Amino acid sequence: MKVNALLNLSTYNMLNIFMNGSQKTFDIEIKRCEKYINEKSFKKADDPISNAIHINRNSAYAWYLKAKVSIGLSNYKKALNR
Repeated sequence: MKVNALLNLSTYNMLNIFMNGSQKTFDIEIKRCEKYINEKSFKKADDPISNAIHINRNSAYAWYLKAKVSIGLSNYKKALNR
């Protein structure tokens, strides 16, 4: 029983480390995208926002930024699709 408790704790810790690392990466990619959007460098903004969406597909803000990037690239159909 103690072995299972240690295994579960270890799995929990690894998952927690992974999730925190992913969140930091997500935040960095969002900031990069925002920077490029402010500079009107929509082509450069496309890569970091795609990375952010890959990390967290449920982020409404990431999808909002993706739509802004798509509109900036004159890809209106892509701006409407998720």
